[in-house]
Amino acid sequence: MSSTRSAPSGWFPVTVAACVLGAGLMGWLAWEERAAGLKAGAALRSKFAERDRISAEDPQPSAATEQRIAEELTAVRRAVAALAAKLGAESPGIFETPAPTKPVDAYFELAAYVEKNRALAAAARTVLADNERFGFASHAAQGPAEELLPFVARQAAALRPLLECLFASAPRELLAVQRKRPLTAGQWSARRAGGAPRPANDSVVSGAAADFFSLDPALSLLAPGETDTMAFRLEFTGHTSSLRGFLNSVAVSPVPLFVRSVEVEPLAAPPRAETAADADAVLPVVEQTLSRFAVVVEFVELVHRHTTP
Repeated sequence: MSSTRSAPSGWFPVTVAACVLGAGLMGWLAWEERAAGLKAGAALRSKFAERDRISAEDPQPSAATEQRIAEELTAVRRAVAALAAKLGAESPGIFETPAPTKPVDAYFELAAYVEKNRALAAAARTVLADNERFGFASHAAQGPAEELLPFVARQAAALRPLLECLFASAPRELLAVQRKRPLTAGQWSARRAGGAPRPANDSVVSGAAADFFSLDPALSLLAPGETDTMAFRLEFTGHTSSLRGFLNSVAVSPVPLFVRSVEVEPLAAPPRAETAADADAVLPVVEQTLSRFAVVVEFVELVHRHTTP
């Protein structure tokens, strides 16, 4: 006679728990696979969208764009060629006179420079201040320090043709002539060699504040070791024709002068009493008005053109 054994009563809960755990594990694995699939599908769709965007783009410029680029390139090449020709030319005679070696000699040379420019202003009927020194008020009573003699002499030499261009345009009034602070012989040599010049003693480069201005380095054509520059700022009043004439004269000058910035400020016309003759006068369509102009110009030289100060 056979007998049937029954499973221990504690096995059933264990079996049920194992089944539940297995089902949960399978569900979790299925969810992970589904999440990974969704993520991969999203990445794939993103790649397809990127492919479609790139395919829709046309990297080739249009004919009009190509023509515009070619014209701009030609203009730049012409400007570079003109700049190279102007820089490569000798400055016609402006540095032929040796720089003075004594402050007293420089003082008398600057005094002569002032008188010559006063004569040019008088011929152009340009109004000047009684104490106008054309950028060299610092040396109204004494010459530059010996360490500054070479550079100050070159500043005066470069300013002469620039002022000639200005007075040829007949401005109404000269308000200011300014220059960058001069360099000592050591600073100038260091800059020509491509190094950074050390600051000079303040007592050497000090002077009348009205003589000097600071030029934004972003506007300068200075490239230490390659090109050397002297910057000047001229402020004057006049009609637009005076500014136009001045800029044209600078552009065609054989001296390597380059305009770096132009500021224009219209001036209010002073009130004028109306007369009987004004009632019958024909009024101009465009009335000529005065403006204040401030023009920054750089004198530029290739370094190999320099002589050792």
